[in-house]
Amino acid sequence: MNSVVTGVLKIFENIFVFIFVQIVTDSLSHNESSRQLPDGVVTF
Repeated sequence: MNSVVTGVLKIFENIFVFIFVQIVTDSLSHNESSRQLPDGVVTF
Protein backbone atom coordinates (compact mmCIF):
# COMPACT_ATOMS: atom_id res chain seq x y z
CA MET A 1 0.00 0.00 0.00
CA ASN A 2 0.98 3.61 -0.42
CA SER A 3 2.79 5.15 2.53
CA VAL A 4 0.41 8.13 2.50
CA VAL A 5 -2.62 5.84 2.67
CA THR A 6 -1.01 3.90 5.52
CA GLY A 7 -0.37 7.13 7.43
CA VAL A 8 -3.95 8.29 6.97
CA LEU A 9 -5.28 4.92 8.11
CA LYS A 10 -3.06 5.12 11.21
CA ILE A 11 -4.46 8.58 12.01
CA PHE A 12 -8.05 7.38 11.63
CA GLU A 13 -7.25 4.34 13.77
CA ASN A 14 -5.90 6.56 16.54
CA ILE A 15 -8.95 8.83 16.33
CA PHE A 16 -11.31 5.84 16.45
CA VAL A 17 -9.54 4.37 19.48
CA PHE A 18 -9.60 7.76 21.23
CA ILE A 19 -13.33 8.24 20.62
CA PHE A 20 -14.05 4.65 21.65
CA VAL A 21 -12.18 5.10 24.94
CA GLN A 22 -14.00 8.39 25.57
CA ILE A 23 -17.40 6.75 25.01
CA VAL A 24 -16.57 3.77 27.22
CA THR A 25 -15.25 5.87 30.10
CA ASP A 26 -18.15 8.33 29.79
CA SER A 27 -20.74 5.54 29.84
CA LEU A 28 -19.03 3.92 32.83
CA SER A 29 -18.85 7.20 34.76
CA HIS A 30 -22.52 7.99 34.03
CA ASN A 31 -23.63 4.42 34.69
CA GLU A 32 -24.61 5.27 38.27
CA SER A 33 -26.55 8.42 37.42
CA SER A 34 -30.15 8.38 36.24
CA ARG A 35 -29.30 10.50 33.20
CA GLN A 36 -29.79 8.63 29.92
CA LEU A 37 -28.65 9.74 26.48
CA PRO A 38 -30.02 8.35 23.22
CA ASP A 39 -27.72 6.03 21.31
CA GLY A 40 -25.34 7.75 18.93
CA VAL A 41 -25.11 10.99 20.91
CA VAL A 42 -21.54 11.83 21.85
CA THR A 43 -20.96 14.52 24.47
CA PHE A 44 -17.56 16.07 24.98
